[in-house]
Amino acid sequence: MTQDRGREFYVQLKQEGRFPPLLSGNEVMSLMVLIGMSYLRDFSDRELADFFNEAAQQTALANQLTREKDYVPGL
Repeated sequence: MTQDRGREFYVQLKQEGRFPPLLSGNEVMSLMVLIGMSYLRDFSDRELADFFNEAAQQTALANQLTREKDYVPGL
């Protein structure tokens, strides 16, 4: 894998709408660690896909919980 493969994969997933546009602090840190580690060893496409899918699922759950918390039913 080339050094830019992690970035290319991120851009591809974002264009497909499979990656959330808003990231939490932990997700940003995880993405930074992943990109940094990609310079040290080659990640398979499967490893990258698993990482991004998990991040997307966690963000979707966090967004859902935030919406539910902020929801105030009308009287």
